[in-house]
Amino acid sequence: MTAGVIILKEKVRVMNRTETKICPQCGNQVADGAKFCVRCGALMPQWNQQGQRAPQNQQFPQGQWIPQDQRAPQNQQSPKKKGVPLAVKILVPVLLLLLLLICGGAFLLYNHQPKVRIKKYMDLGQKYLSEMNYDEALLAFGKVIELDPKQIDAYEGMADAYEGRQDYEKAAETLERGIEAAGADEVSRSQAKKLTLWYGKMAGEAAANGDDAAALRYYSRILELDSGNAEAAAWVEQYQRKETFSEKSGTLSQEMGEMLNREDYEAIYSLIESDRFAEVIEMMDQFGISDRMIFDTANGKVGIYKVNSRYGPYMLYYGSYSGEVREGSGVWIGSSGGSYYCAVGQWGSDKPNGHQAIREWNPDLNERVIKREISGNTVNGLWNGSVDWGFIESEGKKGYITEFTNGKWNVLRLDSHGDSWIVSDSHYGLGNSDHMVIDVGEENEIRGIAGFSEKD
Repeated sequence: MTAGVIILKEKVRVMNRTETKICPQCGNQVADGAKFCVRCGALMPQWNQQGQRAPQNQQFPQGQWIPQDQRAPQNQQSPKKKGVPLAVKILVPVLLLLLLLICGGAFLLYNHQPKVRIKKYMDLGQKYLSEMNYDEALLAFGKVIELDPKQIDAYEGMADAYEGRQDYEKAAETLERGIEAAGADEVSRSQAKKLTLWYGKMAGEAAANGDDAAALRYYSRILELDSGNAEAAAWVEQYQRKETFSEKSGTLSQEMGEMLNREDYEAIYSLIESDRFAEVIEMMDQFGISDRMIFDTANGKVGIYKVNSRYGPYMLYYGSYSGEVREGSGVWIGSSGGSYYCAVGQWGSDKPNGHQAIREWNPDLNERVIKREISGNTVNGLWNGSVDWGFIESEGKKGYITEFTNGKWNVLRLDSHGDSWIVSDSHYGLGNSDHMVIDVGEENEIRGIAGFSEKD
């Protein structure tokens, strides 16, 4: 009896124990015999025949009776573990991608800011300058100017690159453009120093090549930048004097051309002895014009030539030229201190060569002589062959035919007094004398055209 009561109580206890179970994890009621909680998936505790909680994964010997609650469920699906929600799976990658795009965009935006790009290209340009890679430096500084047309530092860098290539004109032009673009009220000292250097190099080259207009432009700009620049000031002053000389000599030469063309020799003599002519001659000396200056006039070429003559230190030539060489017919004329000289004849190799006809007057002539007329053949400016010496007096003309060899008299004999040489017995015109005489000693003098012989 007692044993039956015990067995009954045990069964009741087992039945009570197996009717329902409570999940120790979430508190959910779980059907008897379930190994897992259908709510949270937790493993449910098991009980053995003695009413004791069986350990997880307890192994029973083969053939031993296994309690109902310990047996593997038939056709019962294992509870599924709760996975990550789909929304989370989609949202996380999207958020990561969005974050990546934001960071990348921010980086790109930062690097594309004008100030950042300007600094980048400026640094690059300076790097190329230091490496003497001037072409790349020009490209880098050009990028800066595209971003900021008023960036004066970029213009200076570009100008320095042009200087490195020895293109001083481009260097100066670029820096000047930058100063204007930047709207600067004045040029800085460092900028002025650079421009002065570059304009000085260009001015010197232009002057050496005879391009005075360009040299004046460059030197004038230097004086605007540095009014105390002695070299530029001296050159500009000299240029202005040249311009004055060119203007005055040009006007004078045109007048001389007109007078010579109409053979108004008296007017020419007066002009040669005028202050205007003396001023032009002085300027020629100042400018180092050594022996000649040739002018193109409306009536042909007129040349002023430096000579050694009693008719002045300068004489005029009006006539034919071959380039700058006197060739063909021409007039050779001079005047000084009331003495005058005019030779009309043929020229060759820049000297009197051929027949010449001279009209002259000087104080050495006899007081009865109004003027002297000489005509004959010349070789390189010296008398050769027969030469007619004529003397114009108030009553008329008298003359003698003489002979010369390379500018020297062909003397005939001494006169009866022994102090003169007779050089001609051929007399014509006025006078009773039938021969012409020269003083002893004159026979060794070289005679010819004024400016080409020892004695005119």
